[in-house]
Amino acid sequence: MSSLWAKLFRWFKTILCDRWTLALGGVLTLASFLRLFRLGRQALFLDEAWSWMVSRMTVSQILQLPLTDPHPPFYYLVLKFILLSVPSTEAGLRLFSVFCSLIALVLLMMVAARLWGKPAAFFTGWALALSSFDIYYAQEARMYALLGLLWLASMALLLEALSGHPRLFLPWGLVNAAMMWTHFYSLLVVGVHLAFAFGIWVWKRRRGLPNPAWARWFIVGSMLTLLSALPVLIWLWKYRLASAGGAWLPKMSDLSAFLTLLSLGLSPVRDQLLDSSHLTLPWTAAFPAWLWQLGGVLFGGGFALWGLWQGWRAGGNHRRAAALSSASMFIPVGVIFVYALASGRAVWAYKPFLGTAYLFYLWWGVGSSRFPSPIGQGMLVVSLLLIAALSLIPYYTGWQKSEVSTNMRNSSQGEGVVLLERAYFAPLVFYYLGNRQPVWGLNPDSGGEFPLVQVPQDYLWKGYQPLNCADSFLQKTSDLWVYGSTERVLQAQELWPSCLQRKRLWFVQDGKWTHSGP
Repeated sequence: MSSLWAKLFRWFKTILCDRWTLALGGVLTLASFLRLFRLGRQALFLDEAWSWMVSRMTVSQILQLPLTDPHPPFYYLVLKFILLSVPSTEAGLRLFSVFCSLIALVLLMMVAARLWGKPAAFFTGWALALSSFDIYYAQEARMYALLGLLWLASMALLLEALSGHPRLFLPWGLVNAAMMWTHFYSLLVVGVHLAFAFGIWVWKRRRGLPNPAWARWFIVGSMLTLLSALPVLIWLWKYRLASAGGAWLPKMSDLSAFLTLLSLGLSPVRDQLLDSSHLTLPWTAAFPAWLWQLGGVLFGGGFALWGLWQGWRAGGNHRRAAALSSASMFIPVGVIFVYALASGRAVWAYKPFLGTAYLFYLWWGVGSSRFPSPIGQGMLVVSLLLIAALSLIPYYTGWQKSEVSTNMRNSSQGEGVVLLERAYFAPLVFYYLGNRQPVWGLNPDSGGEFPLVQVPQDYLWKGYQPLNCADSFLQKTSDLWVYGSTERVLQAQELWPSCLQRKRLWFVQDGKWTHSGP
């Protein structure tokens, strides 16, 4: 028994005397605080309410949802399971994303430590811990933090499998399956990893190096990956002509803006985010875009490229890691960007490329750890903290994800009907008002008009229902509480049947409800 206590004492002594181990623990503690801080303060916005609403469906319905909705079901299935033990509050819905972000941080530091040692792990973890890009999606009830974690885990498992642990091809295949069932863009990541592993296999066969066990496990992992991709490809084919939600048609400047986002945070690219005017400090609001982008290229891109070059020069497993991570970073981003430009379709967005950010921080950390002067390294740590503060201070204080919670709770208190500018805003109403009020909405059709429909709580499964002027409830209803664009609703009202023309419309103006009509 005494020997056991002696071993434990020596273990704790080793940890306490190792400044890098303590530093890594401090990084994890800081990252946990930043991701949990004020987690439930912001009201849900539409996509988060959509996640909540889908999680309330049956497993069978969620598995069939991709037939009518362009999102694979894995995130929703996991969220449904988690909400069995976690309350479906704003914070509860976002807790899984926090967990994914922190696990990704630990995994990234492990990869950096294994390849380059604890100093590289510290700088890598410090960059990710302070990343406002990652914190934003760690505090959002959507699939992007999960996607980033799986992206990183797939690469880490593949590197280990190729380095003499072929049994890891099995969990690698499982991770690939989960990733493809999380987001369509991950098909590109999986394709890169499969091509890379197949290239190594061919190279080994020509040299007569791979043993039967290595080949067997590689085939098992690859087949599992390919079979899991089949339903995803079917779903993708169904939505091949649709645009991605929350995406836009990119410009060439979006590539440098993306690098700036990874290097300098949310504030430089705030125009692509919600409530952009409150996502910057007043004294930095006038900084021109070119200045932000120049800083991002020099500060972030320079150290990341230096780290990649160090990995390539080292040869062996380091060169393999540099090659695989470079392909995993650049090819998915490049393919989506070129495809969006060539097709003229709005499919470009930053959020699906959180995995690219993780790999960027890995090589930024490697490059920073090779900085020759300890004083210079200290200045890098302080600089990154100051850069993060430029985005995180307004993010935690003045920025608002959504004002819908306050508006809805101050509305009709059960009288009248909620009228949505777009019918698909309904998950927000059902989350904050439940069954208190009927919900109607404008449903844009192919002719550019906005017919009014009734939105039942199971509309994701059964669809919208038409309104009938003969309905006794419709005839008795006098007040419609409008959420969304006042102008669009008033334009649509001109085309409504006479039974709806006499309704009193309530709109939010300057934070207060005011009415128009009789």
